[in-house]
Amino acid sequence: FSFGLTDSLCMGTSGAPYPQASGPVLSVVIPARDHAGPLERLHENLKTQKAPPAWKLEIIVAENDSRDDTVQVIARSGFQHVTSAGEGPGAARNAGVRASRGQLLLFLDADACPVADDFFVRVVDAAAKLGEFGGFGGPILLSPAQSNNPIAIGDHWACWFNWTAQRPFMQSRLLQPTVCFVVKRGVFERAGGFLQDALILEDMEFQNRLMAAGLPIVARDILVAGPTGL
Repeated sequence: FSFGLTDSLCMGTSGAPYPQASGPVLSVVIPARDHAGPLERLHENLKTQKAPPAWKLEIIVAENDSRDDTVQVIARSGFQHVTSAGEGPGAARNAGVRASRGQLLLFLDADACPVADDFFVRVVDAAAKLGEFGGFGGPILLSPAQSNNPIAIGDHWACWFNWTAQRPFMQSRLLQPTVCFVVKRGVFERAGGFLQDALILEDMEFQNRLMAAGLPIVARDILVAGPTGL
């Protein structure tokens, strides 16, 4: 199978390909640098994902000068490989978007993993129900195996107050880490994308621009676990 924009994208646990009808495109953009292990696990997860009806899917890894086996993992996975000339995840995400064709953009970190096998279906359904929005995400769950990882704890608590699964879905002015973040292509382009030279907090700065333009950030029931470790 192929993770490019083709007639069959993913294979489920039975090994049968999911047919892809002509229609809109969901572009999954994954920034990666030295993420060979996590990217391998993410690839195994995405193979089990259900494809949204009537949607095409493309999965793009924007890789930045990795020193481990990340490039080899991308080649084996069938993900589309884009090289980012800039430093930092913001520049990588921008490079991934430039190479994409989707009307709906899903930013997913290389060391994250969707919790359920209907993750892509939930993303597409949420976008349809929301109509106009700045962006949306969901709770980032803390894996017990990562309970001592400060990066994992930081991502989890950064979204706890407005994104925990125990709270209702709502608009918020708090940060949704781009471990998992969805935005329409038109909104992304009007906002000018992520700051090209930002090494940290590029997601917060981008979302602040969306909210300043009157576009809401919304919590939805799409769950990811992250980070998963090296």
